Amino acid sequence: MDGTRQALYTAEYWCKKLNNKPAKFAGPDVTTARGWGNPPTAVPVRKVAVSFPENNGDEVFKLSVDYFKSLVTGKMCNTPGGVLELPYASDINTAQQQSQNAVQQMIQNHITTGICWCDPIAPVFGTAAEHSQGYFPEQLIIGVGLIDYDQLGRLYDPQEWAHAFGVSDLALSPPFAKSDAPQWFVDAGDSGQATVPDNANDADLGSTGPLLLGNNLLFQLGKSRTGFLLHLDNLGQHNPPAFSAPACTSFGGGAYAAPFIY
Repeated sequence: MDGTRQALYTAEYWCKKLNNKPAKFAGPDVTTARGWGNPPTAVPVRKVAVSFPENNGDEVFKLSVDYFKSLVTGKMCNTPGGVLELPYASDINTAQQQSQNAVQQMIQNHITTGICWCDPIAPVFGTAAEHSQGYFPEQLIIGVGLIDYDQLGRLYDPQEWAHAFGVSDLALSPPFAKSDAPQWFVDAGDSGQATVPDNANDADLGSTGPLLLGNNLLFQLGKSRTGFLLHLDNLGQHNPPAFSAPACTSFGGGAYAAPFIY
C-alpha cells in the first residue's frame, strides 16, 4: 500500500476508534502505576508516538508520518498531546542504543501508545528496550512492513506484544470453493469440481515458462512434476493435452533440441 493511503487509513482508524479515549490496552505501569492519568489513579488518555526509519536523507517514511500527523492534529481530528515523531537510522550496530533512547523519550513524554511505521526487525529491538525499562505501552499495529504477519510477531518480546492490537494490510485467503479457479471452471461450462490439490498446495503451473517445439506443439512443465504436450490451436477451456507424463521439478525456462527438452 502506498504511503498516502496508509496515512489516510491509519488516521481514520485512530480518529474513529482510539482518539481521546483511555489507553486501556496498555500495561499496568502505563494505565495506573506511573500516574499519567487525570486524576493520577485514572487510565490516561491516549498519547501517541510514531517511530520510522530515516536514512541518508531519505524522506519516504517521514512524508507518510508527517501526513498522518497533520490528519490527526487538525485535518481529521485533534489528538491530545499531538504526535511524537521518533526517526531512527537502519543500522543494526546501533539499533539497541537507538531503541533505548527512543523508549526514554516515550516515557518522558508520557506516551501511552506506540506505532512502528517501520521495518519488521525494528520491533525486535524496540520491544526488548521497552521491557528492559519496565515500560508496557499499547502497540498499535497499522500493517506497515509485515509487522502484522504472525511469523514475524513471534520475534518480538511476548510480554510487550501482549499489548498489540490494530489493523492489517494482509488479505484474508478465501476458501478454495470461493476463489477464482472454481468460478472459472464453472464459467467454462464444466461440471463437477475444479482440482483442489494443485491450487491449495501451490503446485499448479507457473514455475516454468511455456516452450514452443514447432509443429503446432507447446511443452509446459509445472511444480507438480508433470509435463504437458499441448496443441497450440486447442488450448481453450479444459481440453486434454496431447500427451502428459511424469517429469522433473523445473523452475525458470527450458530449451529444446530435438528430440530432447532441457
